[in-house]
Amino acid sequence: MEVAIRFNDDYENDYVCEINKKHTVKNYLHPMFSPYSKLADVLAFRPSIFYDKVPTKFYKSVGPGTLTSGGTVLFNFDSSRSKNLVELDEDKPLVEQLWPGQLIVPQWRVNPVNLLKYITVVSLWLYTDLPDFISPTPGNCLTNYISRLFMIPLLKLLDLPEYVEKLEKEIAPNSVGKTAQIVFFSLHLIKILIMSLFFILGMANPISFNPWKIKQANSITVNDPCLKDNLKSIGWLGIKKSSYDVYKKEYYDAIMKKHGGMVGAYKAGVIKRAANPGIKLSEGEGYATPITNRHQPTFEIMENEGRFILSDEYFKELQKEMDQLLSQCGDNYNEINNLIKNFRRYGLLEPGPKVNKLITKKENVYGKFALAEQFDALEESKKKK
Repeated sequence: MEVAIRFNDDYENDYVCEINKKHTVKNYLHPMFSPYSKLADVLAFRPSIFYDKVPTKFYKSVGPGTLTSGGTVLFNFDSSRSKNLVELDEDKPLVEQLWPGQLIVPQWRVNPVNLLKYITVVSLWLYTDLPDFISPTPGNCLTNYISRLFMIPLLKLLDLPEYVEKLEKEIAPNSVGKTAQIVFFSLHLIKILIMSLFFILGMANPISFNPWKIKQANSITVNDPCLKDNLKSIGWLGIKKSSYDVYKKEYYDAIMKKHGGMVGAYKAGVIKRAANPGIKLSEGEGYATPITNRHQPTFEIMENEGRFILSDEYFKELQKEMDQLLSQCGDNYNEINNLIKNFRRYGLLEPGPKVNKLITKKENVYGKFALAEQFDALEESKKKK
């Protein structure tokens, strides 16, 4: 069974992994995120350097999600909020706790030691760059130390006295005016703030500050046999679950391409769905369906109650439709690979008759195109008159 695991606590880093019937939190998720695993040497899973390397707990997201026009459920932006999280049992098999494609969310704890180290280093750095007329120790900035320890001795060794004299004047306390000192310090402060923002947001998220470890990590390529074996052991498929925005654009492009543009899509009656695909599900629907209800009849419940719930029956129907599409590809392996890849990302672009009927029913219940249909009917009546 395939599930999604969120890395770096990032909505755009939900990776698809394959699990088996024996996998649990203890024997699958904990080893995956262990700092002693081979993956920890090349991948940074934590949100930023200010968090522990190992998650404290693992949750499943029970946010209902968004039902795509192809019948797959995508995760909403609030999928990892506390109200949508249920802690996973560490000993119970994951396949007994999760729906296919459901999201696993690790919980990360702030590392106070790393935070304190960073604040200390940055504070010392800022202190050394205080304007000379404010600093208790003027002239002791980092660049001045480098100049005194390395540059001046080097210039003396090269017998360049005029440059030595010039450099000594430049690093002397209050060698420039107060205004210039304030400007330089302000620029330095802005630089520190931008750098800190990069670390806080995880845009800069090194596996370590140890240069040797970073060098080792950079030396490992995607074709490394050891790395491949480790990725294979966790069922890593290298595919990200699509966000709704990405799906929406790709769906629109696919429909326009199929029908030759907006006019063709309008004549085919799919322009409204192409422009605004998917339905945001309500409480109790989608991934909020209790796993104990897996044997309930999805299609019958939709027909009678207008609610979309997940079930084994529904996933079997999706797989059946996928198998039919694959059989139509023949020996075109590129097309087969793209179809499988996109199925894992956002499901089918266009479902078969049975699933399409369910989605149309849900759209009608949701009232998604009600106003648009009323407008079209009004325009049609005007034309007849």
